[in-house]
Amino acid sequence: MSSSTTTQGPAQALLKRNPALTPQQFSTHWYEQHAQLIVPFFLHCGVEYYAQIHGPLHISPSSSPSTSISATELSAWDGAAEAHLSDGLAAVLGGQVEKGQEWVLDYYREVVLVDELRFLVE
Repeated sequence: MSSSTTTQGPAQALLKRNPALTPQQFSTHWYEQHAQLIVPFFLHCGVEYYAQIHGPLHISPSSSPSTSISATELSAWDGAAEAHLSDGLAAVLGGQVEKGQEWVLDYYREVVLVDELRFLVE
């Protein structure tokens, strides 16, 4: 990918584990296996920051009162991911890659997404 410009602040996503996995199995798979697939992909796409937050999740006492999710709602999630979105990643997620970089989109669809279906709820 030729672009490594960050287009916005960190994007955040709450994650639910596949119910066939225990919380520990989910966390282990996400940290030890999925990270091995996603980090090189992110680096290639120009993502400079990626964080995994493993459950149980809670709201920090220093959180702003405008937090849109309650502690009860947050406890229903098994993890959270945060990353700075780059132009390169936005292009791949939008299905638009430069000529000669089609393999990046294939890798995302055939490796990253397939693995996410193993440990996350659809």
